[in-house]
Amino acid sequence: MNEDHSDDMDAEDRRLCSACIAEPYLKAEVTAANDQQPCFYCQKQGPTIAVRDLADRLEAVFSEFYVRTPSEAEGLDYYIQKETGEWYRDGEPVIDLIQDLAGVSEEAASDLQLVLDERTSDFDSSSTGEEQPFDSEAMYEEIAEIDHSFLSKQFREFERLLKEESRFFSPIAREILDSIFSGLDEHRTRDGNSVIVKAGPGLPISNFFRARVFQEKEKLRQATMFPDSQLGSPPRLTSSAGRMNALGVSVFYGADNPMTALSEVRPPVGSQTLVASFRLLRPVRLLDVDALQRLLVSGSLFDPSYASRLSHARFLGVLSERITRSVLPDHERFEYLATQAIADYLANEVQPPIDGILYRSVQHGNDAKNVVLFHKAARVASLELPPGTVVDATFGYSTDEGFEVDYEVAEMVSEVKKPVDEPDYRPMSPLPLMLDDEVVEPDPRPLTLRIDLDTVVVHHVEAVQFTTSAFSVTRRRHSKKDWKF
Repeated sequence: MNEDHSDDMDAEDRRLCSACIAEPYLKAEVTAANDQQPCFYCQKQGPTIAVRDLADRLEAVFSEFYVRTPSEAEGLDYYIQKETGEWYRDGEPVIDLIQDLAGVSEEAASDLQLVLDERTSDFDSSSTGEEQPFDSEAMYEEIAEIDHSFLSKQFREFERLLKEESRFFSPIAREILDSIFSGLDEHRTRDGNSVIVKAGPGLPISNFFRARVFQEKEKLRQATMFPDSQLGSPPRLTSSAGRMNALGVSVFYGADNPMTALSEVRPPVGSQTLVASFRLLRPVRLLDVDALQRLLVSGSLFDPSYASRLSHARFLGVLSERITRSVLPDHERFEYLATQAIADYLANEVQPPIDGILYRSVQHGNDAKNVVLFHKAARVASLELPPGTVVDATFGYSTDEGFEVDYEVAEMVSEVKKPVDEPDYRPMSPLPLMLDDEVVEPDPRPLTLRIDLDTVVVHHVEAVQFTTSAFSVTRRRHSKKDWKF
């Protein structure tokens, strides 16, 4: 190492070779440039970079990812210092941080600090003793919140378009969502997991629970007899708008446990709620919205794309909260426009395709999860009943002590024998049905769910509990004063 810094070469003109740089991205970059010159610090010939150029890269990193800590006690720290006489400045010394970031020697880090200090110092403020950005005594810490204002601004524009100009996709809205959800299948969380969760037979997630509220006995009776159609995904003509679907778009809303499904439908006291499990018949791919809050962004701070990738990841975490946050009933009409459009985009535009979204339950709390299976993955298998079967349901029976609740469904199967000479004719393809002069085409969607009849339960809602945060209201009375001006 050259110990003589008294030569005429300015610090910014000195050159540093790739062998003297430990930071992998910078090392590879200098090696690839292959500017063969003597290294000032190890005196060997090799691929080098000028200190001034490396200082440029460091200045950009400091500007993007670090903030200089106060050189004097402020706020509460100021009063603590006055009381105790002690104060410890937060952060890491600038020379140490330069050394760590670039992976260079202390000697090279000192030269880099000197170059940065010369180019950023203000003579007037420096003459009064004010600390400059790269003073040798300056200290820095990482910025807690990475700026994602550009994507946030784009998303606000997307919401405005939906609310004020067009309920349907515009080229601008599609372009915004393309930029937000690009590379979705490649995202990984900090524990190495994909944000795309696979569910289905033999997998950790193999079923979902669904609930429906009833206040009329006859409708409940029909639902207990035919829970596949009455509890499954609603028909298109009766499908109301929800968090993840527009009016008339039939999707499957479910939960990972029965009590979450029950709480999500917000049953009023006195109602009956039917809950059952639906088993997945085939593998599906689900976007885990909560995982977007734990994205891992690997790479070098010196990589120009790293800041934008980190900003993108931070925005997706904010968007995750936005998608799952609780919305008051009076605000649902407009607040659900964005999530409905996002769900429609994810259902139809993402490659490889995804079948639905997993998201945190705001009604039940804890780690409970909800699911929405998009229309293409929301088809429920019909009950397999022999032709001529008559189904009936009872809710209980009378005893000397009163009415005893006992839900029971009876299937009465006709014993019909097929004549021996009757041909076993089955059409090659299902024929369309006629319903009130409207042609109902056969459903082309693959079967995804089948109800588990052994899990059907009727809940009588007798009370509802709330978890709240209570805040007292302080009231004070003051004497009025007449101010004279």
